[in-house]
Amino acid sequence: MPCAAAWKGCAIGGRRFSTTRRLTAEQIERRVPDDFEDLTEEEQQRIVEQLEEEVLSVDPAVLRDEIQRLTKLIDQARALESRDVQTKLNKLRSLLVEQGIFEDRKMKLLLFTEHKDTLDYLAGDGRDDRPVGKLRDWGLSSRRFTAA
Repeated sequence: MPCAAAWKGCAIGGRRFSTTRRLTAEQIERRVPDDFEDLTEEEQQRIVEQLEEEVLSVDPAVLRDEIQRLTKLIDQARALESRDVQTKLNKLRSLLVEQGIFEDRKMKLLLFTEHKDTLDYLAGDGRDDRPVGKLRDWGLSSRRFTAA
Protein backbone atom coordinates (compact mmCIF):
# COMPACT_ATOMS: atom_id res chain seq x y z
CA MET A 1 0.00 0.00 0.00
CA PRO A 2 1.26 3.50 -0.81
CA CYS A 3 0.59 4.94 2.68
CA ALA A 4 1.49 2.26 5.15
CA ALA A 5 2.93 4.59 7.79
CA ALA A 6 1.45 7.55 9.61
CA TRP A 7 -0.08 10.30 7.49
CA LYS A 8 2.84 12.74 7.51
CA GLY A 9 3.74 13.50 3.92
CA CYS A 10 2.09 10.49 2.36
CA ALA A 11 2.49 10.20 -1.42
CA ILE A 12 0.14 8.52 -3.85
CA GLY A 13 0.92 8.43 -7.52
CA GLY A 14 3.87 10.76 -7.03
CA ARG A 15 1.66 13.38 -5.41
CA ARG A 16 2.38 14.39 -1.85
CA PHE A 17 -0.52 15.28 0.42
CA SER A 18 -0.26 18.05 2.96
CA THR A 19 -0.17 17.20 6.66
CA THR A 20 -2.82 19.87 7.30
CA ARG A 21 -5.47 17.47 6.03
CA ARG A 22 -4.93 15.43 9.19
CA LEU A 23 -5.96 12.15 7.67
CA THR A 24 -4.82 8.78 8.83
CA ALA A 25 -3.10 6.37 6.49
CA GLU A 26 -5.93 3.97 7.17
CA GLN A 27 -8.53 6.46 5.86
CA ILE A 28 -6.59 6.87 2.64
CA GLU A 29 -5.78 3.19 2.15
CA ARG A 30 -9.48 2.31 2.32
CA ARG A 31 -10.06 4.52 -0.71
CA VAL A 32 -7.05 3.43 -2.80
CA PRO A 33 -7.64 0.30 -4.91
CA ASP A 34 -5.31 -2.66 -4.38
CA ASP A 35 -4.09 -2.49 -7.97
CA PHE A 36 -3.30 1.25 -7.78
CA GLU A 37 0.35 0.78 -8.79
CA ASP A 38 -0.72 -1.22 -11.85
CA LEU A 39 -3.06 1.52 -13.15
CA THR A 40 -2.06 4.00 -15.82
CA GLU A 41 -0.78 7.36 -14.67
CA GLU A 42 -4.02 8.96 -15.90
CA GLU A 43 -6.16 6.55 -13.86
CA GLN A 44 -3.97 7.11 -10.80
CA GLN A 45 -4.32 10.88 -11.20
CA ARG A 46 -8.12 10.57 -11.41
CA ILE A 47 -8.17 8.51 -8.20
CA VAL A 48 -5.92 11.00 -6.41
CA GLU A 49 -8.18 13.87 -7.46
CA GLN A 50 -11.23 11.96 -6.25
CA LEU A 51 -9.49 11.32 -2.94
CA GLU A 52 -8.77 15.00 -2.53
CA GLU A 53 -12.43 15.85 -3.13
CA GLU A 54 -13.92 13.11 -0.97
CA VAL A 55 -11.75 13.24 2.12
CA LEU A 56 -12.93 15.87 4.56
CA SER A 57 -10.74 17.77 6.95
CA VAL A 58 -11.39 17.28 10.61
CA ASP A 59 -9.32 20.31 11.56
CA PRO A 60 -11.70 22.54 13.60
CA ALA A 61 -10.09 25.74 12.29
CA VAL A 62 -10.62 24.64 8.68
CA LEU A 63 -14.21 23.66 9.44
CA ARG A 64 -14.88 27.06 11.09
CA ASP A 65 -13.47 28.84 8.03
CA GLU A 66 -15.66 26.72 5.76
CA ILE A 67 -18.75 27.47 7.86
CA GLN A 68 -17.98 31.20 7.71
CA ARG A 69 -17.61 31.08 3.92
CA LEU A 70 -20.85 29.12 3.55
CA THR A 71 -22.70 31.49 5.88
CA LYS A 72 -21.51 34.43 3.80
CA LEU A 73 -22.73 32.71 0.61
CA ILE A 74 -26.11 32.00 2.20
CA ASP A 75 -26.44 35.65 3.25
CA GLN A 76 -25.58 36.77 -0.29
CA ALA A 77 -28.17 34.39 -1.75
CA ARG A 78 -30.86 35.69 0.62
CA ALA A 79 -30.00 39.28 -0.28
CA LEU A 80 -30.31 38.47 -3.99
CA GLU A 81 -33.60 36.70 -3.42
CA SER A 82 -34.95 39.63 -1.43
CA ARG A 83 -33.78 42.07 -4.08
CA ASP A 84 -35.66 40.08 -6.72
CA VAL A 85 -38.88 40.17 -4.65
CA GLN A 86 -38.46 43.91 -4.03
CA THR A 87 -37.90 44.52 -7.74
CA LYS A 88 -41.14 42.74 -8.60
CA LEU A 89 -43.00 44.53 -5.82
CA ASN A 90 -41.69 47.92 -6.96
CA LYS A 91 -42.76 47.13 -10.52
CA LEU A 92 -46.27 46.21 -9.33
CA ARG A 93 -46.54 49.42 -7.31
CA SER A 94 -45.39 51.56 -10.25
CA LEU A 95 -47.97 49.85 -12.50
CA LEU A 96 -50.70 50.55 -9.93
CA VAL A 97 -49.65 54.19 -9.75
CA GLU A 98 -49.51 54.38 -13.53
CA GLN A 99 -53.04 52.95 -13.83
CA GLY A 100 -54.41 55.35 -11.19
CA ILE A 101 -55.39 52.65 -8.69
CA PHE A 102 -54.33 54.80 -5.71
CA GLU A 103 -56.18 57.89 -6.95
CA ASP A 104 -59.56 56.33 -7.75
CA ARG A 105 -60.81 54.27 -4.79
CA LYS A 106 -63.70 52.90 -6.86
CA MET A 107 -61.39 51.36 -9.42
CA LYS A 108 -61.14 47.59 -9.21
CA LEU A 109 -58.03 45.54 -9.72
CA LEU A 110 -57.87 41.84 -10.44
CA LEU A 111 -54.56 40.10 -9.79
CA PHE A 112 -53.88 36.48 -10.63
CA THR A 113 -51.13 34.51 -8.95
CA GLU A 114 -50.20 30.88 -9.18
CA HIS A 115 -48.83 30.47 -5.66
CA LYS A 116 -50.67 30.90 -2.37
CA ASP A 117 -47.53 32.37 -0.77
CA THR A 118 -47.63 35.20 -3.29
CA LEU A 119 -51.32 35.74 -2.57
CA ASP A 120 -50.58 35.92 1.16
CA TYR A 121 -47.68 38.29 0.55
CA LEU A 122 -49.83 40.67 -1.49
CA ALA A 123 -53.29 40.34 0.03
CA GLY A 124 -52.80 38.72 3.42
CA ASP A 125 -55.32 39.78 6.07
CA GLY A 126 -53.21 39.00 9.13
CA ARG A 127 -55.44 36.11 10.20
CA ASP A 128 -54.43 32.49 10.69
CA ASP A 129 -50.71 33.34 10.88
CA ARG A 130 -50.80 35.08 7.50
CA PRO A 131 -48.89 38.34 7.25
CA VAL A 132 -50.68 41.58 6.47
CA GLY A 133 -50.29 41.92 2.72
CA LYS A 134 -48.51 44.66 0.80
CA LEU A 135 -51.75 45.83 -0.82
CA ARG A 136 -53.18 46.55 2.64
CA ASP A 137 -49.92 48.26 3.62
CA TRP A 138 -50.46 50.52 0.62
CA GLY A 139 -53.97 51.41 1.79
CA LEU A 140 -55.87 49.24 -0.67
CA SER A 141 -58.64 46.87 0.28
CA SER A 142 -58.60 43.37 -1.13
CA ARG A 143 -60.60 40.19 -1.40
CA ARG A 144 -59.11 36.78 -1.89
CA PHE A 145 -60.46 34.13 -4.17
CA THR A 146 -58.78 30.76 -4.31
CA ALA A 147 -59.44 27.68 -6.35
CA ALA A 148 -58.71 25.40 -3.43
